[in-house]
Amino acid sequence: MKSNILRPVLAAFVLIIVASISCTKQDNGTGVGLYADNADLKDKFIDTLKVTSFPLKEEKLRANGFSNALIGVLKDPYFGNSKNSIYTQFLIGPNGVEFGDSLICDSIVLYFKTGVRALDDELINFYGPENKPMTFDVFQIQNDQVFSNDSLYYTNSTLETESETLLAPGFNNFFQVDFEDSVQIGLDTANIFVGVLKFNLDPQFGQGILEAGPDVLTDNETFLAAYKGLFVTTDGVEDGAIINIDYSSDATTMVMYYHKEEEKFSYEFFITQTGSAHFNSYTHDYLNSGSSEFLAIFMDSTLGNFQYYLQTGVGFSADIDIASVLELHDSILILPINKAELIMAVDTEKTQGYAPPERLIISWLNENGVKLSIRDQALNDDIDGFYNEERKEYRFIMTSHVQAILDGTVPTTTFRIETIRPATSANRVVLNGNLADTTGGVNTLKLRLYYSQLID
Repeated sequence: MKSNILRPVLAAFVLIIVASISCTKQDNGTGVGLYADNADLKDKFIDTLKVTSFPLKEEKLRANGFSNALIGVLKDPYFGNSKNSIYTQFLIGPNGVEFGDSLICDSIVLYFKTGVRALDDELINFYGPENKPMTFDVFQIQNDQVFSNDSLYYTNSTLETESETLLAPGFNNFFQVDFEDSVQIGLDTANIFVGVLKFNLDPQFGQGILEAGPDVLTDNETFLAAYKGLFVTTDGVEDGAIINIDYSSDATTMVMYYHKEEEKFSYEFFITQTGSAHFNSYTHDYLNSGSSEFLAIFMDSTLGNFQYYLQTGVGFSADIDIASVLELHDSILILPINKAELIMAVDTEKTQGYAPPERLIISWLNENGVKLSIRDQALNDDIDGFYNEERKEYRFIMTSHVQAILDGTVPTTTFRIETIRPATSANRVVLNGNLADTTGGVNTLKLRLYYSQLID
């Protein structure tokens, strides 16, 4: 709504309210909430101000030390091809190990426990429309690489690996992950886990560890000098799914099975969230998107006013600008708003099979582009940000912050929107900008401001 229409109307009842100041509610210090409880007032709202949006391609995010990781490949009809791989150490005990002589390695198996808990405690095993077969592979990281818990690794970090696969000869590495199958880990028949991704490695790899001797097996420092770690990946860009791996589970481990004469043994290496270095590597091939609409916005972010998008895994964040709210400056500077909501409508046609992020995060950008918490969050108010399945939207309650913009306390009007768990999940969402086609009742990006008006 244009300010030249609002100002006469608002100015009139502002004067009436000011004249009747003895009937008003006490100010809470921010100006927010004035008049809201007065029986002579009724709520009105404005939601026609222009709100601009455009997507931002993320460059990199920290990718190491998290409790979960991702592996798989997915062909998204809108976002193109995405691929997730894992670099991981495997450790011996802190005091080293002595295996003895005349031992034969029967097998060595890498186990990844699948599934992570969502905010509502639902177990999420994979991301994508279907759990499809994929081709997996495991390689050994080259010994001259620096791979340490003391280093930072990002979503675009890589380590050099050996060219030969570490998988056991004859192991079928093209398969669909079974999230219901029970797997025994180690020789204890009671040690059963459900939903475990299992890779049989070459027994010769295990035999080399058995025969390594004290120069390698004294402690983890000597061991890691000889065995830097593993690279677990998927081969090619065929359609599959992104599998969630739980690094906090005891079932994420590596076990070597061996024998001496008739006696059988097993040795469990340590793969843990905090002890063993690990990180995710992400690649996105957006140019293979099947959507001309996506490609147009990808090439020209100013088209984000029609649609914009968010994607985890070093994908996309978005900037939202509400500069048009300043058109109301003269009209409601002394008339505090009762509530301000940023309403972000989801394109429902593009969510089929691709769950939106559970929650979004909002920050405001100061004059130097630094992200800061919005005032409502700093006041510990409930700002929402969760995906609403029924309304197909996200909402941020930002009353104090918008009022501060109108008061001149906050000097900028741009906000950064990001996904929760940006480095450890695969969710994405397409949202409607303010210029989206509203045919058929399609909702668009809005800033909704509630204010009070005197009842006639």
